[in-house]
Amino acid sequence: MHEDISIRWMRRKDVSTVADIERNCFEDNWDEQSIIEMLNDKTTIIKVASLDNHIRGYNFYMPTKECFQILNIAVEPGYRRKSVGAFMVADMFKNSNHFKRNIDAWVCERKIDVLLFLKKHGFKPLMLVEDLFATGDGILMRFSGTEDIEIYDHYIEMIGDRDFKAFY
Repeated sequence: MHEDISIRWMRRKDVSTVADIERNCFEDNWDEQSIIEMLNDKTTIIKVASLDNHIRGYNFYMPTKECFQILNIAVEPGYRRKSVGAFMVADMFKNSNHFKRNIDAWVCERKIDVLLFLKKHGFKPLMLVEDLFATGDGILMRFSGTEDIEIYDHYIEMIGDRDFKAFY
């Protein structure tokens, strides 16, 4: 099944599909206008993951001097546990200069599925900030590649020689 997953840059024509996935995943979802604004922001990297020739997930993240900051990541509910999310994480790992930077994500404590997904992929809780989100407290989840090189190696092995070169 892994050979059927592809990662590429999001295009303007993908906005409505990404917005549909967003609505299916989150109560406090981003609308199409917010997604378009992120797409127009040249500092944000937005990638989509396809399986069965349809977009099944997306990842918005921003490289900073200190880290890669995940702004939003989701997989269509019916396509979870099919490696779509793992490929998006692997793509971030490939882009993180082989862990010269951490990968951080602020997650609402109520989004248990996102917290469990990140934990499964080697992210660890670093701090909790009360009332960070309108819906609850925020937890900073961090992947520190310098500490977790075995996890990184696992993902690099998983994606093999494909490197997603066609999409950069």
